[in-house]
Amino acid sequence: MEFLEFPSGKRDGLVVWKEIVQMERCRLILEQLDKDLCKIRPAQYEIGKKETVMLPMRDGKKLFTRLIFPKGIERGIVTFQRSCYAFQIPIFEWMACRMAERGFISGYQLCRGIGKSEGEWVPFEHERNDGIDTMKWLQKQNFVSAIGLYGLSYGGYTQWLIADCVPDKVKTMVIAQAGVDRYHSLYCNGCFRHDIYTGWAIENAGVDITESYPECCMIRPFTDMDMRLFHKRLPWFQEWITNTNETDSYWQHGIWANLRKNISKINKPLCLIGGWYDHHLDGMYYAWEHLDKTVKAKSCFLIGPWNHGLQKCVDAYPVLNTEHGGCFAFNEAFMWLDAFFGEKESLKPGVIGYLIGQDRWIAEEEILSRTTKKIYLKNDGRAKFIHNPDKPIIANGAESMLYAPSSLRGSRMQKKEENDFRIISLYSEPFKKVMNIDGVLRLKVKVKSEAEDTAVIVKLMEEFSDGRAYNIRNNASTIAYRNQAKQRRDDYIPGEWMTLVFNMWPVMWSIQKGSRIRIDIQSSHFPEYHVHTNTRGDWAFQKEVKIIWNEVDEKNCALEIPAIYI
Repeated sequence: MEFLEFPSGKRDGLVVWKEIVQMERCRLILEQLDKDLCKIRPAQYEIGKKETVMLPMRDGKKLFTRLIFPKGIERGIVTFQRSCYAFQIPIFEWMACRMAERGFISGYQLCRGIGKSEGEWVPFEHERNDGIDTMKWLQKQNFVSAIGLYGLSYGGYTQWLIADCVPDKVKTMVIAQAGVDRYHSLYCNGCFRHDIYTGWAIENAGVDITESYPECCMIRPFTDMDMRLFHKRLPWFQEWITNTNETDSYWQHGIWANLRKNISKINKPLCLIGGWYDHHLDGMYYAWEHLDKTVKAKSCFLIGPWNHGLQKCVDAYPVLNTEHGGCFAFNEAFMWLDAFFGEKESLKPGVIGYLIGQDRWIAEEEILSRTTKKIYLKNDGRAKFIHNPDKPIIANGAESMLYAPSSLRGSRMQKKEENDFRIISLYSEPFKKVMNIDGVLRLKVKVKSEAEDTAVIVKLMEEFSDGRAYNIRNNASTIAYRNQAKQRRDDYIPGEWMTLVFNMWPVMWSIQKGSRIRIDIQSSHFPEYHVHTNTRGDWAFQKEVKIIWNEVDEKNCALEIPAIYI
């Protein structure tokens, strides 16, 4: 098989974040963060004592915990984060030092089984109990007057998992790039997101491999992946790939169910930081929408033109506005904590989003009105497209990718081969004036298939008058999990027409006058989604593949656009 160049094998140390945390690039990033931080508030203190504590948990296991004090301060506000990434210790140390220079006692902790922390590393399993135990310990310390928590990605999850029961000294939390709806983060209408969760499993299995990452994603049956690569089972990963129904007990009980249920119990103001092209965006919206109204009134949700590493990833328009943003979300976290504890205004409560195409940040109160526009679409002369599982379409631009090269993540220029029968395109009429999008784009497509089950992928783009096209949003669905089905339906009869409804992730995007919307319809987008075999049943157990044709009825395809006036 021919693939673009992807990272291969297990990567150690600072090389894991290949494009962010290489030593030299990391140094440059931290230097820039330091300059930006000085604009927010210059350093006022020298760094004082540094303490390392092996903190005992309820079962006796001890976790590596680090505290850094400003010189001359023995009691004060503590900023704290927890993480499962030992290779990021130099970054955590830098963050703690910068906090200390501005008067905060600052610390971090490595999760169970990570680095010098004792115990067994099982993703997410111990974070609630260990997080609670750590907060109880901090609550009792005389040097602690108040606590502000912050963290990115897994560090955000460590906060979500205890957010409903933190002690009273915890006053606020900054959670960046971490959602709470785990099932919908893994699956999009039955399509598994390889480039997040398989990639993450490979990185965190604790075993070196030599196979290329794309080849790992093409193993059939996929349930054999861990044994073939690592010669051991990853029980937590097997749970993810085999519990394909939202109604499965794994999702309805235990850690992931409680994570969703407990959102309404949170009583501390939050600062949420997300990206339009971060795979946690949908789960962060879920959390925001389910917060208690009194908490939401004191909280902020900032969404920028970023991928998971808070890198700018929009090619269609220049992103010049630097009012917000920075790697690791550190400066944003500091801005919120500094303003919160200093009782001064920083980020306004409510949703603040970057409007792509206008290079400006929009707060809720700036939106004058909302409406829904319905647009009908026409095809490009073809109605049928083929799907060969052994020749998938390589993803170019997407909102839910993490381990593919950065040039394939986010909003990128879309190339189209005229004779690629794997894709058909639908078009709107050119827009006569600018249209600002804010919210969930909803697409209805009437389609039929030769297969009992297959996947249909839709990619929505802005195509400029000169022919350049850039992806805005995409979505995916299998036939079996069509229209947001909570469990698999093996009821489709090949050759029958059906309507698929795609609810795309929220976005803020300004479509320019003279541009038109283009929608590509295909059956693969690898490795963002798993490659469907065109056969019926649980995807991870499938071995055999079929080559099939699908067909679209253009007369019954329509797009609903949530438009705003500002």
